[in-house]
Amino acid sequence: MKIKLETLQHQTDALAAIDKSFPGMDTMSNDPNANYIYANPLIKYRYNDKANIDIKMETGTGKTYVYTRMMYELHQKYGLFKFVIAVPSPSIKEGTRSFITSDYAKQHFSEFYENTRVQLNVINAGDFSTRSGRRNFPAQLSEFVEATRQNTNQIEVLLVNQGMLHSKSMHCDDYDQTLLGGETSPIKAIAATRPVVIIDEPQRFPRGKKFYEDIKAMKPQLIVRFGATFPETTSGRGKNKVTKIDYYGGEPQFNLDAVDSFNQGLVKGIDIDYPDMPEEQASNLYKVKQVKAKELILSQGKKEYSLGVGENLADVDPGFQGDITYAGGTDHELSNGLALAKDMKLIPGTFAQSYQKEIISQALDCHFKAEEENFLRPNSEDNAPKIKTLSLFFIDSISSFRGENSSKGWLAKEFERLLTEKLKRLIGRYEMAIDNREKDYCSFLQATLRSLQSKHQDVYAGYFSEDRGSSDADIQAEVEDILSNKEKLLSFKDKDGNWLTRRFLFSKWTLREGWDNPNVFTIAKLRTSGSEISKIQEVGRGLRLPVDETGHRLNQDEWQSRLSFLIGYDERDFAQKLVGEINDDSPIKLNQEELTDDMIKLIVKAKQKNRP
Repeated sequence: MKIKLETLQHQTDALAAIDKSFPGMDTMSNDPNANYIYANPLIKYRYNDKANIDIKMETGTGKTYVYTRMMYELHQKYGLFKFVIAVPSPSIKEGTRSFITSDYAKQHFSEFYENTRVQLNVINAGDFSTRSGRRNFPAQLSEFVEATRQNTNQIEVLLVNQGMLHSKSMHCDDYDQTLLGGETSPIKAIAATRPVVIIDEPQRFPRGKKFYEDIKAMKPQLIVRFGATFPETTSGRGKNKVTKIDYYGGEPQFNLDAVDSFNQGLVKGIDIDYPDMPEEQASNLYKVKQVKAKELILSQGKKEYSLGVGENLADVDPGFQGDITYAGGTDHELSNGLALAKDMKLIPGTFAQSYQKEIISQALDCHFKAEEENFLRPNSEDNAPKIKTLSLFFIDSISSFRGENSSKGWLAKEFERLLTEKLKRLIGRYEMAIDNREKDYCSFLQATLRSLQSKHQDVYAGYFSEDRGSSDADIQAEVEDILSNKEKLLSFKDKDGNWLTRRFLFSKWTLREGWDNPNVFTIAKLRTSGSEISKIQEVGRGLRLPVDETGHRLNQDEWQSRLSFLIGYDERDFAQKLVGEINDDSPIKLNQEELTDDMIKLIVKAKQKNRP
């Protein structure tokens, strides 16, 4: 299966908004370096915030596509050829790299920009390592900086994550090598190219903070920010405190908000559910009253409980199962990786294995309900192309999944047990089928069961930040499939006709942002995620509309797609948060208790009235 990119109206509209907002080129400048062959030509109002552009696009609507095509557009129209893409994390960087370098993206853009190619240079941790006693620049950096305008058919792109951008390696100037005939600092060499900087996930680069200072150090002529979430600023104190979103110019130059995204059928609908929990257990919650590097204070009613680093939550309440301690540090984390914040609520029962097993079982029911519909989908004439169905699990502990000493963790074992039971029941239902599509589905299920029971199963896989340092070949293959092999994950069979049965993915927090797959139909959270932004980001991993086995992207008119989002009982107010996000984007303020069809129609009517 090959993914087929299409030109979608909302993406074309975003590009038109960028073109309208672009300040234009400074052709009248008397700058003696205006024609410097290693740098972009001069842009009007360069280095000034009034030239910068904000593009707000909801998760799953294709912002990576838009900013990639924007680079082609700015190169074709204005001769701009050096761009820096700044992303928050290595996982987002890998997702961006995978898209830009994919065959399907290259083929798509070649249809619009003939004989033009993107040369992507990616800087990773370790690229600045000293060799033979000499400190040299990475080849990727040198190639980007020293590329010239003379190659008129090539766009130079440098892709870097914020940790790498903030590192000493980027800012020091004691290298045994020079760039551009004398520059010994990587960040200053980049600045000399007068780049256009693209910021992905702008809420992670708030103005006035250290990571934005790294952006400014590159001296971009123009900054274009793309995201569903933008930084917030506050002014005043107490009752006079005012919080607002920090946009260049006060508002985004293009705004595809939550209302428009759902109204235009650009993302899946969402079904939110929680596992059953006795009311008594659900009401037994602890509030994070204070969190410090060496101390955690929980409160329940008028009682307070203090925990130091290394002390177990089970000492406060035996319901906190799993030998979880307070790890502290600047991230204020528990030993399972959960970052704590003031006023966060913790329900001991949600840490229990029995509770997490219930979520797994419920998620598998949701998965196979969607999978049957997507595999067996009919149309008026014949069976329509099948849709590969994927599920994503967020868990709180890598050891519960990977285990130790080549032994699987309890969660992986329990997942296999539950999956085996459900597969056997489904196979029993379809093994006497007469319909060819049902026979095919039975064969797929049987192949899944055989793989699950084999030594090298390929039905489920995990990706965790710790995996990047693993020497295990099987783990690295899993990571490659999840991060880079989107087409393989979306395909039913390999080139030899064998079933590709991998469709269950596990992660901790690494895939919370940046990564997505259009065919995720179930997201199950076996742990809380902390901040509200994190929760929004997690549901965003499954919002994209699916593609079928031919690579065709389905719109909601062709196939009504919904995402099942299973969250812990401690996050039962999250549905109202999603409604609140929509309400905040709307010109009409609604009662957040319920979002009815009439309310949605009211929003749509107001939106249409306000459109030019």
